[in-house]
Amino acid sequence: MVVNSMTNVPFSIERYLALLFLLLYGTHFLGFVPIAGLYPSAFGSMLPVILISLFFAFYKKGMKNEYTKWLMLLALSLVGNVLSAKYFRGLSVFSAVSGQLIVLYLFFFFLIAEINPTVEEMLRCMKFLGVAGLVLYFAQQILLPYPILESVAWGWRSKAEQLDLRRFEVTGEAFIYMYGLYCMNCFLLKFRKKDLLIVLTVLSMCVLRGYRGYILAFLLANVYIYFRIPNIKKRISYIVVAIVALYALSFLPIFADVLSFMQEKNTSQTDKNIVELDRAIEFHYFFNDYLKSPLEWIFGSGFMGKDGYLNNHAEYNFINWVDLGFVGMSFMGGIAMVFCWIRLLCLNFRKNFEMFYFLGGLSVYFLLGSVVMTAAFGANAAVTQAFAFFLFYKTYRQYRLQRV
Repeated sequence: MVVNSMTNVPFSIERYLALLFLLLYGTHFLGFVPIAGLYPSAFGSMLPVILISLFFAFYKKGMKNEYTKWLMLLALSLVGNVLSAKYFRGLSVFSAVSGQLIVLYLFFFFLIAEINPTVEEMLRCMKFLGVAGLVLYFAQQILLPYPILESVAWGWRSKAEQLDLRRFEVTGEAFIYMYGLYCMNCFLLKFRKKDLLIVLTVLSMCVLRGYRGYILAFLLANVYIYFRIPNIKKRISYIVVAIVALYALSFLPIFADVLSFMQEKNTSQTDKNIVELDRAIEFHYFFNDYLKSPLEWIFGSGFMGKDGYLNNHAEYNFINWVDLGFVGMSFMGGIAMVFCWIRLLCLNFRKNFEMFYFLGGLSVYFLLGSVVMTAAFGANAAVTQAFAFFLFYKTYRQYRLQRV
């Protein structure tokens, strides 16, 4: 029998499996096609789970903390978003709520709280999802273009050019990054080579995805952990070896193609005036031409597809709010909603046990990766954040008790 070292609560296989199934369900079983294909629709399959989580949110007793406070404020902002979308854009309540699914996943926090897993059980689930996600990612790389993941099998990537097809994602891949940051945390405390190997594997996946924003966010998240942990003997030699290993990997054809593509994008963007960049044009459109009222600044216009916010203007056919990260989300969901979400992420920066500074690193990844990308709200990432919030809540509460 494994005993949780922080609370002396025995490990429960029932709690572990319940939590693992919940997380797998929330991530469409990591987008694995044989199972993900059974989902009737993203919203239809998640609506009952979201409603149950909201029930626990409003009726669960004895769990008042900073996370529940800001999640409830977030819920109020979502109500305001529905009313704003209905009044200013004529969206039905169903359409407005179904568009909020990327946000509603955050309320998995309350379902996890109802299971009330131990820290040991949560870490085991995270490791399972991290390893399984890595296996699926590299298996899909090998099997391309044959699809085993839903991001390759369905949607725009299934019809995209070869390079865009290669930049597929694992649904819920944020668990992979979380596991990588956890291993960096472990490495800096225990200096186990296997932990560094996992970090390099996750970083390799990040590079292969071909998004500069994600690469920078993941690297800086690791830097955050490196400097956050005090009084450790930081072995520079390991970092040098890691850099040399990554440099060597860059010569492999699969890495070379992606790195060449990113270099071409850097060159093309450097040659343009800042106002000619796609994201500058997108921001100008939403900031100057899209929102109709100050209330829409606060509560948003509702989450709509391109047909809903471009008004069929051909010159704007490339515009997509997701390219603007949290700023773009503020146009759809409102400043109030984005503020609550960012506040939730910032709660993980508080002082905690050294073993759990990777949760702050994960917040760094989500915040920086959502400046011009979708790290925080893409590929069911909100499920990972709900998980991270509850893990920090459990460990921080124990940390405070020991400090008294």
